[in-house]
Amino acid sequence: MNPSCPACLAGPTSIEGHADLTVRTVGSTLLTFQCRRCQRNWARSMQGGIFTWKPIDAQSARTLAMGTAVPPRSDPFDEPSPGS
Repeated sequence: MNPSCPACLAGPTSIEGHADLTVRTVGSTLLTFQCRRCQRNWARSMQGGIFTWKPIDAQSARTLAMGTAVPPRSDPFDEPSPGS
């Protein structure tokens, strides 16, 4: 595992977590995220109207119990221009 980036060391907060987190799975009660900088995995759930975050290991992040996998977004700049 890579060393945690400064944002992951501080821990995600609020609804967005931090700028380098990407959604990996969507479940009925939680979402999982992975940091683009350090590859640390996080689970976000809601308890008492407040978003809570907890670190999860890579193995847990890949289980079906975590929800439906979200495909990675393509980079709009990688798409060919019309007529090329």
